[in-house]
Parts: sequence; C-alpha cells; structure tokens
Amino acid sequence: MSKKYKIVLVVILLVLCSMYTYKQIQEQSIVYDFVELSAKYRRYIVVGKYNKKHEYYLTVLNPYKDGCCENVQITEHIYYHLYFVGDTIQ
Repeated sequence: MSKKYKIVLVVILLVLCSMYTYKQIQEQSIVYDFVELSAKYRRYIVVGKYNKKHEYYLTVLNPYKDGCCENVQITEHIYYHLYFVGDTIQ
C-alpha cells in the first residue's frame, strides 16, 4: 500500500465516524413540546417517566409494534402536568 492510499483511507474513516457521531448527538438533543409530542407520538402509551440532571424524559410504547419503546426528551411542563404512566398521547 502506498502512503497516499493510507492517508486517504484514514481521512475517509474519520469523516464517516464524525458524521455518525454528529447524527447521534443531533438526535439526542431534540426536546419535544406539547404540539410536537402529540404530532409525532400520537396514540403511543406512556410506560415510564424519569429525569436526569434537569432533563425530562418519557418512555413511550407503540402499541402497534411489539415491544418498541422509545425514550423521548420533553419539556418540564409536560413532565409534571400533562402525562402520567398509563396515559395515551392524544
């Protein structure tokens, strides 16, 4: 292998890894408000609630897919006042 080939290969791998990491970070930073939550997770069932360092999450279950749970970051207002375990998002 030539030196140029190795450098190109390393650069390509670094770009792919950085793109994957950026995508993962971007997906985790979405905080849903009431309208976005009801639009995207309509008819999902709330199966859990938790918070980590002032970040609030709902664990929601899609009743149409077997065991498909998702953790969704939400606003503080929704966490404390709107949805409780067992509720269906309308």
